[in-house]
Amino acid sequence: MIIKRTKNAKRNIKVGILRTVIDTVLPFLCRTAVIYVLGAEYLGLSSMFNALLQMLNLTELGFGSAIVYAMYKPIAEDDDSQICALLNLFRRIYRIVGIVILCIGVCLLPFIRYFVKGDTPAHINIHYVYLVYLINTTLSYWALAYKSVIPLAFQRGDLVSIGYAVSDLFQIAVQVAVLILTRNYYYFIIVLPFATLLHNLIVSFVVDRYYPQYQCEGTVSAGCIAEIKKRVSGLLVQNICYTTRNSMDSICISAFLGLALTAMYNNYFCIIYALGKFCGVIGSAITAGIGNSIAIDGVEHNYRILQKLDFLYMWIAGWSGVCLLCLFQPFMELWMGRELLLPFGVVVCFVLYYYILRMGEMCSVFNNAAGLWWENRIRAMTEAVINIVLNMILVHVWGIYGIIWGTLVPLFFVSQIYGSSIIFRFYFRNKKYRRYLLSHLKYFLTFVLACAITLTACSAFKSDNIRVLIVRSILCIILPNLVFYIIYRRTDIYRESIQWLSDKLRSNNDQD
Repeated sequence: MIIKRTKNAKRNIKVGILRTVIDTVLPFLCRTAVIYVLGAEYLGLSSMFNALLQMLNLTELGFGSAIVYAMYKPIAEDDDSQICALLNLFRRIYRIVGIVILCIGVCLLPFIRYFVKGDTPAHINIHYVYLVYLINTTLSYWALAYKSVIPLAFQRGDLVSIGYAVSDLFQIAVQVAVLILTRNYYYFIIVLPFATLLHNLIVSFVVDRYYPQYQCEGTVSAGCIAEIKKRVSGLLVQNICYTTRNSMDSICISAFLGLALTAMYNNYFCIIYALGKFCGVIGSAITAGIGNSIAIDGVEHNYRILQKLDFLYMWIAGWSGVCLLCLFQPFMELWMGRELLLPFGVVVCFVLYYYILRMGEMCSVFNNAAGLWWENRIRAMTEAVINIVLNMILVHVWGIYGIIWGTLVPLFFVSQIYGSSIIFRFYFRNKKYRRYLLSHLKYFLTFVLACAITLTACSAFKSDNIRVLIVRSILCIILPNLVFYIIYRRTDIYRESIQWLSDKLRSNNDQD
């Protein structure tokens, strides 16, 4: 079967953007309600437990991604029996993973108090709260969760996104209503497992309707299992890296600097995370299509696709990074108030963090589509170790600045510089990596220039009212894009990428 890559990518992007809007607006409302009804310490508590349970999610090892990758070939060959066998294997794996997470989580229960510096909110038993979060995480692997791999392998992530959107709407609406009516934190968090169960049931229903031919039956060959184990080994190391990067910061701040600062940090981080999800919609929408292209098309063809996608993506990343730099503080002041603002120097660090994360994203899409997780294991392990060590050392020296720089340094040098070379070494197998790095140097310098020009213009409007925020937003829409256009309008990559994008948007052809 040849996947309708362009059609599916368009559909995934549309639904992905809708889901990201929901995932951005609703948690924003929820965090606001928690801050104003209960206080910053409660928000810090939720952030800390979310980060801790993300660490436990490492037990999943990356089997989901490995199974999705293993399905690309049988999908291309219309081998339904192999797809059913892989689905059956994945169901057994997820049942075991849920049990393991529950057991490890219960063993950690006596030590939860050591993850919080200072006093916890009054009348709150953190052990009860932790158990609710643990049950919610365990449920995410049980109750038919394994079925989500089918639409993902067929590049129909939009079907999964719809399930998330509905369950998120239910969760946030009920949580905010409960919080306002009862002002009780226990009632607020008890909604979580019910929302997770609802999501799994919705995805199961959608998969049964669109893909009724795939049932859990049959066995996978020993050779296929060995290949999956190898890829999972690489994925485990990568997942450790990503989890330490995203979760260790909150855990370290909670343990060494307190819950209030954890809440402030996560208020900023949730904006970066939400904006990154908007950009990430592109990568999520095209990964399965790229995997199908790798299985069918040639290396040179896919290299040209990488060049164009990378240019377009870094334009979007640069523009959104400028918006962050110029709008972060006035927005946070209007949202949370001056007393919960972090210094502007922290904002600059966050913007660098955001931009560097985006730098290697297209290479990461190709790495995942090509299944190069084993080849990435050393890179991921090195980044994780350096990240943890620097966080533990620098938090005592520079406080919250140390936490962010402890993540920035390995992220840039290990994840992006070294990590992006892996796809060139093991898949493209050409000598164009230096050209790739030089192009990113030009992207970054253009980004810095756009930041300087736009921030200078925005600095003339310093009031904290909504009208000034709107004026600054208009400047952020116009100025950085104008800078990018002036610098790139005469380049080959600009003309080729815009023409390629225009053809895709107009095309009725379902192929890449």
